[in-house]
Amino acid sequence: MDEALKKKTIRKRIITIYDQATGAIMGTVSCPYDIHLKNYTYVDGQHSGNENYVVDGKVISRPSLSTVIMIDKTVFAADGEDSVTINNLPNPCVVSVVNLDNNRCPIFNDEVTDGKLILTTKESGVYRITVNCFPYQQYTAEIEATKCA
Repeated sequence: MDEALKKKTIRKRIITIYDQATGAIMGTVSCPYDIHLKNYTYVDGQHSGNENYVVDGKVISRPSLSTVIMIDKTVFAADGEDSVTINNLPNPCVVSVVNLDNNRCPIFNDEVTDGKLILTTKESGVYRITVNCFPYQQYTAEIEATKCA
């Protein structure tokens, strides 16, 4: 078999590289079967980091926060007094609140360490709440602040 044909018939495999300390999936690569990546931890196959992580060398689903986080209401008055309370946030987590009607301007983007966030605003619009806390999947919800009459 000549060299050109050997190069064309090299068997490849797809592997998913992950952080050994956290199990967070970093990415997926295709490489020849005989390549051993000494400085990386990996599992065979292609796996999404948005939905999975690795524990003890096994790929498992990241848990959802949708059944954990509680939002007391999804519509409130944009009067600076009425509020929305978000409870049961993981401790710690990073919460971002963005006004979708105002150039996606964030009104809050910080770490929450007490499991609760109370939002008030004087600016009407639809707000997207995003919660990040590994290994949970990213959580998103929308609330609306309405103009006062």
